[in-house]
Amino acid sequence: MNELLAYAILLCERIVSDELFNAQLDKIFLESPNDGKLLELECMGNAEKAAASVRALFDYSKLDKVRFGKAIMKELNEYSRSCGITEQFGKKMYLLWKSLPGCIQHEEPFSVFTYADEPLSWGDEQQSCELYEKAFYYYN
Repeated sequence: MNELLAYAILLCERIVSDELFNAQLDKIFLESPNDGKLLELECMGNAEKAAASVRALFDYSKLDKVRFGKAIMKELNEYSRSCGITEQFGKKMYLLWKSLPGCIQHEEPFSVFTYADEPLSWGDEQQSCELYEKAFYYYN
């Protein structure tokens, strides 16, 4: 479920597609087909409603920061490659940071999303890229 939470947050921020979220939900459901919560999510038929339910029902006291972090950073790395490190990307990462569970917002590697775009304001794209890449590869 930790990975599914990551995809739910990414979907809500329009960083991953409905299809990618649904593929992750399908994968997790196939690993645990007797899980009633997953079956209910599968039957919703609407990725955005399912993502909202994941976020509402998740027990944040049981968040596995490593599993969650690996999943979210993998997709953020892909996203950065597709759109580039720009001021718009930086703003999107800050909005993502605001939607992360409060228990991890101020921890590495997530806290970088509050300041990694600052060097872009004075034209230092390389420094921003380095900060984001450090976060993206934090779990490797």
